[in-house]
Amino acid sequence: ALSMTVGLLLGYLVQVIWSLFYNMGFVDLWLWEDLWMRPTEAKEPSGWITFISAGFLHSQFDATHVLGNIMVIALVGIPLEQRLGRNRFFAVYFIGLIGGSIAWFLFNIESSRPALGASGAAFGLFGAYLAGWPKDEIPFPLILIRKWPVFYLALIYFGLEVFRAYSTYGLERPSDVGHMAHLGGFILAYVTLPLVATGGPVPLGVEDGGPSSSSEVINRLRSIKKQMKDLNSAEDPWTAQDYELPKNVRESVKSLMDSSDEPETR
Repeated sequence: ALSMTVGLLLGYLVQVIWSLFYNMGFVDLWLWEDLWMRPTEAKEPSGWITFISAGFLHSQFDATHVLGNIMVIALVGIPLEQRLGRNRFFAVYFIGLIGGSIAWFLFNIESSRPALGASGAAFGLFGAYLAGWPKDEIPFPLILIRKWPVFYLALIYFGLEVFRAYSTYGLERPSDVGHMAHLGGFILAYVTLPLVATGGPVPLGVEDGGPSSSSEVINRLRSIKKQMKDLNSAEDPWTAQDYELPKNVRESVKSLMDSSDEPETR
């Protein structure tokens, strides 16, 4: 989550600097235009890559867009990654990204207006967190900077996007914001989270205040211990194969066996 946050911010700075050089005549190549997702062009196989690449670009004229996304990815993504682990978090992030791109494509299929931004992925994190651990409390700037239940944060963001999407599509008021992309990322991540989290380090629905509390760590260790094989009757590799245990490893083996009920030792 931190790597993605820093990567998006650095990518935005590259876009800003490159745009300045372009406007000043130092370069004559608009570097990333082919990476925007335009529904009319994304229909062709050559445009399929833009379903992913657009999620790593932002408008260089709108700093609030990228700052809003990286705030969510950092504040929501870090505790979610602690729940899921790195690989599962990576999967959820890309599910939200793809869900946002698909939703934008379907609702603007005849449009050439480009879509870009990590909003689908950011909203996907909200959807996944709501599906997995809705009662977690995470620090977030909502009215006040304090810990808020994920349930409230996710539903507030989702509700606002539903209203904005209805205002845009239902009342035919034009908007440059991809509200349907936000909803697409949220819904797809919400639906798929139970599948992604299966076998993960923390069971779904655990109520311990959130991953920043020590009780979460204790719960994770307990979960791991339940899956550990009892080694009370186990033999060391030498004895098990009828060899004499070498003297220089006897103390080490004894210490390991004495602490073998701890996941770190195992």
